[in-house]
Amino acid sequence: MPAKNATNYSLRIHLQTNRSMTTKTNNKRKIRLQSRHATLAVIRLPLFGLLASSASAATLAIVNGGFETGTDGSATISGWTTTAGATGFWLQDGTGGGSFPQDPSAPQAGSFYLTANRLAGGAGSQPASSTLSQTVGLDPTNLALAAAGTAQISLNFFYHDTDFNDSGTVTLSFLDGSSTLISSITTGTLANIAGNGTAFGALAPWTSVTLGGPITGAVPMNTAAVRISITTNRIGGSATNVHFDSFSAQIIPEPSAAVLGLVGTLGLLRRRR
Repeated sequence: MPAKNATNYSLRIHLQTNRSMTTKTNNKRKIRLQSRHATLAVIRLPLFGLLASSASAATLAIVNGGFETGTDGSATISGWTTTAGATGFWLQDGTGGGSFPQDPSAPQAGSFYLTANRLAGGAGSQPASSTLSQTVGLDPTNLALAAAGTAQISLNFFYHDTDFNDSGTVTLSFLDGSSTLISSITTGTLANIAGNGTAFGALAPWTSVTLGGPITGAVPMNTAAVRISITTNRIGGSATNVHFDSFSAQIIPEPSAAVLGLVGTLGLLRRRR
């Protein structure tokens, strides 16, 4: 074979060898990446399943939380008990009944809302302070969560008040099996949602309030029931223009250690990529 052809043939062999080695190297890299992606996919499936499970919430069985049972102007609030003296709460549909312009002209949802304005029920007077409460027992699932120390509660409701003489407070109390108070959390005095006397509407709408949640809503381990208390106070005038609607609550399990561990593992694998 001539020297030039021998040189070209040797060069072709060398190039083919390098190309083959490069292809093998790339294939190995693809295999490693595919393996890593498969590992991540395998982790994602149980991880997201556990996250969904841990984030699932159980609804607390509040009776008449939307105040839909009853008639307009009634002082009988089904499922709830007045715990501080004379009647201080009535059902209102928002169509009048002697209410002031700053009182809501419509419920936040449904047909009725809860009002502390005596004129809604045609009452001649009312106490300066009133409390309406309901005690809700935990179901077996929530009892187990509480016993394990992994339960959090989140209470949601809507509030309306534009009278500076009036105020409202909502409290969640945790009770043990003998109805003894363990601890409680509260909204404190709820702020007026708009300037004094502002009429209900775009400038003074129903306002959503949440009590509890991940920061303050830990349920004590020996909790057997939760008491929801709605309290109103008046420092002037003769009617209390404070209003509530749409109470609901959920008990949510905290993320488990297994979920947190899987989250950490997934983070490490992503960093290695």
